[in-house]
Amino acid sequence: MNNLTWGPDGWLYGCVGQNNGSRIGSPDEPQDSRSPFSRGLWRYHPLRHTFEIVATGAVNPWGLDFDERGEGFFSNCVLPHLWHLIPGAYYQRRSGERDNPYAYERIQPITDHLHWGGGSWTSSRGGQGKHSVAGGGHAHTGSMIYQGNNWPAKYRGTYFVGNLHGNRINNDTLERQGSGYVAKHAKDFLMANDPWFRTLTQKTGPDGGVYVSDWHDLGECHDTDGSHRSSGRIYKVVYGKPEAITLNMATASNDDLVGLLAHENEWQVRHARRLLHERAAKGIDMNPAHRLLRQMMNDKAEIPLKLRAIWSLWLTEGLSEEDLRVLLAHTDEHIRSWSIRLLCENKQPSPAVLKAFTEIARTDESSLVRLHLSAALQRIPLQQRWEILTGLMSRVEDAQDPNLPLMTWYALAPLVKNDPERALAMLSKCEFPTIRRFTARLLCEPEMTETGLPALMTLMMNYPEAPMMKPVLTGMVDSLKGRRDVAAPIGWEAVKKELFRETSPEDLLKSGRALGSIFNDHKVRQDLRALVSNRKATIDARSGAIEALTTQGDTSLSLRLHALLNEPDLAVTALNALASRPTDDTPTVVIGLYANFRADARRAAIQLLAGRQDSALLLLKTIADGDIKPHEVPLLTVLQMKKFESKPIDAALDNIWGSIQARAKDKTRLMAEYRTKLTPQILAKADLKAGKAVFTTRCAVCHTLFNEGGKLGPDLTGSGRADVSYVLENLLNPSALVSTQYQLVTVVMKDGRIISGMLRGRTRQTMTFQVFDQELTLTRSEIKTVKRSPFSTMPEGLLQSMSDDEVRDLLGYLASQPSPTKPHDSKKTQRFK
Repeated sequence: MNNLTWGPDGWLYGCVGQNNGSRIGSPDEPQDSRSPFSRGLWRYHPLRHTFEIVATGAVNPWGLDFDERGEGFFSNCVLPHLWHLIPGAYYQRRSGERDNPYAYERIQPITDHLHWGGGSWTSSRGGQGKHSVAGGGHAHTGSMIYQGNNWPAKYRGTYFVGNLHGNRINNDTLERQGSGYVAKHAKDFLMANDPWFRTLTQKTGPDGGVYVSDWHDLGECHDTDGSHRSSGRIYKVVYGKPEAITLNMATASNDDLVGLLAHENEWQVRHARRLLHERAAKGIDMNPAHRLLRQMMNDKAEIPLKLRAIWSLWLTEGLSEEDLRVLLAHTDEHIRSWSIRLLCENKQPSPAVLKAFTEIARTDESSLVRLHLSAALQRIPLQQRWEILTGLMSRVEDAQDPNLPLMTWYALAPLVKNDPERALAMLSKCEFPTIRRFTARLLCEPEMTETGLPALMTLMMNYPEAPMMKPVLTGMVDSLKGRRDVAAPIGWEAVKKELFRETSPEDLLKSGRALGSIFNDHKVRQDLRALVSNRKATIDARSGAIEALTTQGDTSLSLRLHALLNEPDLAVTALNALASRPTDDTPTVVIGLYANFRADARRAAIQLLAGRQDSALLLLKTIADGDIKPHEVPLLTVLQMKKFESKPIDAALDNIWGSIQARAKDKTRLMAEYRTKLTPQILAKADLKAGKAVFTTRCAVCHTLFNEGGKLGPDLTGSGRADVSYVLENLLNPSALVSTQYQLVTVVMKDGRIISGMLRGRTRQTMTFQVFDQELTLTRSEIKTVKRSPFSTMPEGLLQSMSDDEVRDLLGYLASQPSPTKPHDSKKTQRFK
C-alpha cells in the first residue's frame, strides 16, 4: 500500500503493488467477506468507512495525484510509467495475468515515450547510456502534478515522477487527446550526483516548494544486497527564496477557508476543502459557506475555481441532485464529467438522471464526458444500462478511441451474459468493432456456447456485410480455438455459403476456414488440406491453414508437412506443427534436412527433437556423431531435456555438456576466479569479431544486442554490459532476482512432449508460450502439467561451458560500444545537477 492522497471527492485514495495480494476489510471482518485485491487503485470514505476498488491492473502502481480539474494520474514500475485514472478500468498487466475473464483487452498507458533506451525494462538497470538520454530507467515512484506558487509558470500543471534507476526526477507534460490524455517527455527536472538517490515521493508544501523523499540506498530494486534502514533523507526544492508562511488553518473561519479555495497554491486549497468537509461532518452550520461557494460556482471565475466550489459544496451537502442535473448541461466538459460522477456516487441514480445520461450518450460532443459516462455505468444497476450503452455504441467517432470501446465493454459484459438475445440485437446499432468481437467471443465461452452459437449464425445471416462478419468471426475463433467438442450449429451451412464467395477478402476467408475446422466441417477440412500444399496460394493463407488444422488436431496433416520442410518460408510453421503431431519417421526426416535449414528453422528443429524422449535421444546421438554442433543447442533446451528424468538422456547430456547444474553452485568462488581472469589488461586483448561469434551462437537465440538476436530474454543493448561485475553477476547467478515475466515455465503434454518457455497469454481453451523466437499456442485439454520455475530462463553454467578466450572475447564484445555516461562526481558539494 502506498501514496495516500485525498481526492477532490473527499475519498482517501491509494495504490497497491503487485506482491501485496490483500484481503481488505475492517479489523473484525471475516476473511471471506473482505475485498481481494492486488495491483491497482483504491479509495476509502472517511465517514462511511467504505472501501472501493477504483481500478485494477498495471504492475506496481506507486504514485497518484489529481490535476486542477480533478483528473487522476498515477505512476507505475516496469510497464510504461504514466496512466490516466479511469474509475472501473482494467489496466494492462503482465502477460498471462487476469483478474476478470471477460476483460479481453485492457487500458494502456498514456505515454508516447519510455524512460529506457529500448529493449526489455530489465535492461535499464543503472539508467546510463541510451537510458540516461531517454530518462533513466523503468522504475518510477511518486506522482506530483505541480500546482504550487513558487516554481516558474512553465512547470505548473506538468507531471513529476521519481526515476529509481536514473537517479533523477522525470518531467512530463499532459495534453488532452481523444477521450483521455497523452504524456510527452519534457527535460528531466532534477539529477542527483549520488548513485544512492532513490526518490519515492514528491509533494508540494505550503510555500510552493517541493519536498522530495529519498529512500537513499545502494539497492535499486528490492532487498537483494542488504538495505540500509537508517539512510533515508528528505530534501526541499525551491525557486529562489520563498516567502515565509505562517498560518493555522484549523482556526480559520469557514469564510476564510472558502476564500483559500482561490489560492494559487493547491496545498492551501486541498486542506481548506478537507477542513470544510470535517466541519460539515461535525454538524456545524454550513449555510453561510454554501452561499459563498454557490457564488463562486456561478460567477465568471475560471473553470478550476468553479470545480473547487462544486467539490466543496458536494462534501458539505450543499449540492442537490437537481443542481447536478443542471450542471450536466454546462459548457465545460470537466464540469459535466464531474456531475456524472457525483450523480452516481450512491449507485442508485434516479429515473430523471438516467434519462439525462441517455441523452448525453447520444449527443454530448465531448469524448471525455462520454468516457466518464462509460465509467459511471459500472455504478448503475445492470438493467438500467441498456439505453445508455446503445447511445454510447452508436458514436462512430469513438470506434478507434483507446479507452471508450473498452470501458463500454466492461459495463456491457455482464449484460451479455444475462441477456444475450438483447445484446445481439444491440450489435446492429453498434459502431464499435471491438464490442462486436468481444460479444461474439463471450457468447462462445463454454458456458454460453449452446445458445450463443446459433444466435451468432442468425446475426451474421441478417447482417452479412464485412463490418459485422469480420469482428464476429474473429471473436468466435478467439473463443473456440483449441476446443474439440464444438458441433456445427444450426445456420452454419448458410453462413458458410455467404462466407466462401469468390469475392470474399482473404481475412474473412481465413477466419471462416478456422471456424469450419473447429466445427469439424469435412468440406472445409478438405479445402484446408489442399491449401496447405497449394504453392499458388499466399504464404499467409497456407500458414493459416496449417495453424487451423494443427490446433484442431487434424491427424492427416503430418505427411503433408514433411513435404513443406523444403520450402524455406514455411519450414518453421511446418516444424512447429510437426512438434505436436509427428509421425514415427519425423525425427529422421528432420535430421536429414537439418543442414539445409535456415537459422530460424534450425532452432525450431532443435525444439521439435528435444521435446520427446525418443527424438531427444536421436538428437543427442546426432550431436555426439558431430552432425549437429553442441553450441547450436541452447542451454535452456539442454536443461529442458533433463526434465525427462531419463538415465540415458542424462548420461548423453553429461557426456556432451558436463554436469550443467553442478557447475555454478559456488558462485562466490566463481566470481572471484573470473574477476582474476578478466582484468582490464586481459579484456583489452579481446577479439571482438570472435566475441560476436560467441554471442551469436550462445546468446543471440534469446537476447538482442545492437538490433540483432532473439526476443525471449531482455534486450542487452542498454544494459550495464560494460561493467564486468554486472555481467558476471547476471551470467553466474541469473536467478538472483528475476521477474515472473522471465521465469521459466515448463509444460508437460499428455503425449509426453515437454516444452519450456515463457507464458505470454491464456484463454479458457489455450495457453500461449514464447519459445525462443516462436510463439506456440497449446490446447489446455492436451496439457498434463504446467510448472512455473522460480529460476530465470537463462540457465546457469553458460560461462563454464566456454573456454577462457571465449569468455574474454564475449565480454569484450558485450562492452564494445561507447561506454555509459560517467556518473556525476560524488565529491562535488552541490547535491544536484
